[in-house]
Amino acid sequence: MRVTAPSANLWREYVTLVGATSDSVVVNRFQLRSDSSSWRTDTIRTALSVRDVQSLEVNRGRRTHVALGVLIGAPLGALVGYDYAKSGEKQCGFLDYFCKTPGDPARGAVIGGLVGLAGGVLVGLAWRTEQWESVPLDGARGLRITVAPLPAGRLGLGAALAF
Repeated sequence: MRVTAPSANLWREYVTLVGATSDSVVVNRFQLRSDSSSWRTDTIRTALSVRDVQSLEVNRGRRTHVALGVLIGAPLGALVGYDYAKSGEKQCGFLDYFCKTPGDPARGAVIGGLVGLAGGVLVGLAWRTEQWESVPLDGARGLRITVAPLPAGRLGLGAALAF
């Protein structure tokens, strides 16, 4: 989870939820400290008033960007392949299949597009970002949202509507 609570000097800081009630949230903060020859992590338990918490975000896992890599890599590769094939003189590389002949831009575009597609897939698989979902703490018309830890590392979400 990430929490922002300026009164506790927390700005989108990673925390672990310990417990929650209707008016408070208890979290564990982690602080990295350096000893003389090693690093260690200290756990600091902090109780926060729900009124002091400006935002609470839950991690929904990591996501790759394969589709974006393909959308950029394939057309870019096709354009480079087309330009390479259309540019003129016959040049052969290490395989005769990749010989560039004048007037064969379609084959260059297809080969370049496939190379760009493969490169886009690899870059998209390597580029991962975390997905965060904001948890509303107070809603309109007396709606109260409660977040609490459950067994096996799961997170429970409860809602109550006051009339």
